[in-house]
Amino acid sequence: MEVLEEEASTVQEQSLEADVRVIQLVKSEILKSIAFALRLEAAGLREVLNLNAPQKIDFYKEVEHFEINLIKQALIRMQGNQRAAAKLLGLNATTLNSKIKHYRIEV
Repeated sequence: MEVLEEEASTVQEQSLEADVRVIQLVKSEILKSIAFALRLEAAGLREVLNLNAPQKIDFYKEVEHFEINLIKQALIRMQGNQRAAAKLLGLNATTLNSKIKHYRIEV
């Protein structure tokens, strides 16, 4: 009887440890998602709060700026994985890599 109680107790402890590990993994993923969302918000706020913005808007510079930010967001979302970021953006990996080099984006 004691052996069965000890085994049941051991199984219960192992189950609790597994549950704790799962909870920790879920917490970690939630924190990563929050951090990602905050990075995106911060990037957007920098754009809105640019008080030194020129009165004249250069279309091509704005498109370039948009493309750079889009690439950066994809890289952040894919944790620096260029192939995954290229797939997310619908680009070939070589095209994304050439744009990263062209715009001198830090990976």
